[in-house]
Amino acid sequence: MLESLLDNLTTERLEIDMVEFSGIEFRHVDNRVMSLMLVQLGLSGAAISGPPARCFQPSELLRKRAILVERGSFPPSDQGQHGHGPLRS
Repeated sequence: MLESLLDNLTTERLEIDMVEFSGIEFRHVDNRVMSLMLVQLGLSGAAISGPPARCFQPSELLRKRAILVERGSFPPSDQGQHGHGPLRS
């Protein structure tokens, strides 16, 4: 679904900061997973999500703030928090 946003453009010409699907047709779409897919596809440089299953535009949270970046590992997005099943909205 996200690949179609490129519409024959390269990732050098297009960057998407955030995507949010809403409405009855998208009730089963997890926006957190879509944000992670943007990063995986090279369309976005970062993805930030928080409770309750909400996504944030990275620039809203990080601009003009001191941050600490720590390398780590996370369960696959289909395993949810602490590996206890799929993510739920």
